[in-house]
Amino acid sequence: MIPSAITVGRGPINLLKLIRKVFRPRIVVLTLLVVSYDYTNAQNPVSFNGSGLLEQIGLPDFRFNGGNPGFGVRTGVRYTYLQKEKCDLAQTADVMFITKNAYGNTLLLVTQFDFRRKLKNWMFDFQLGPGYSLFYSASPVYVQNMNDYTATNKPIRKFNTMGTIAVTYAAKRIQPFIACSIFLEYPFINSSSVILPHQTVEVGVSLNLKRNEDVN
Repeated sequence: MIPSAITVGRGPINLLKLIRKVFRPRIVVLTLLVVSYDYTNAQNPVSFNGSGLLEQIGLPDFRFNGGNPGFGVRTGVRYTYLQKEKCDLAQTADVMFITKNAYGNTLLLVTQFDFRRKLKNWMFDFQLGPGYSLFYSASPVYVQNMNDYTATNKPIRKFNTMGTIAVTYAAKRIQPFIACSIFLEYPFINSSSVILPHQTVEVGVSLNLKRNEDVN
């Protein structure tokens, strides 16, 4: 008898081990060098963000009334490469970690193209871009080995597409924001992926590295 794709009975994962598999020392060093150069030499503003989030899987209604929401955090950087009086064009790079009982844990890397519209003291962001995630199922996943199936605890690699809408209050340095995101995961076959989209609601702050007079 062929076991189902996911069965019950796996404990929590080692988060530090998962992070080490995604981040490589050379990539981290290169990122820090690029950000440091931009901060000290370039005129394009850079901001860091951090937020807490709620997550659900289902139709995109953002009601979170299913009784089993996921919880997570998101942090990243936003680099503005074109800035006008009423709009900006930027690129974001973010890391998300989401944990959900009876489902599993997801570590997601995503980069999004960001169009920002500025209206007085408010900024509205519309973002879209690809992502890559490692998923640890809360239950063991069975893979085919010759003519048999064996359980594995290896992470399941998935590709993602994410869209985000955010509203930010334009303070000088620390800017509070709220954001709603939807992302799909694929491929759907033999990867424990869900067809319905993931939805997140985030509340966080963005920290500008440039002074306000330099940004405007």
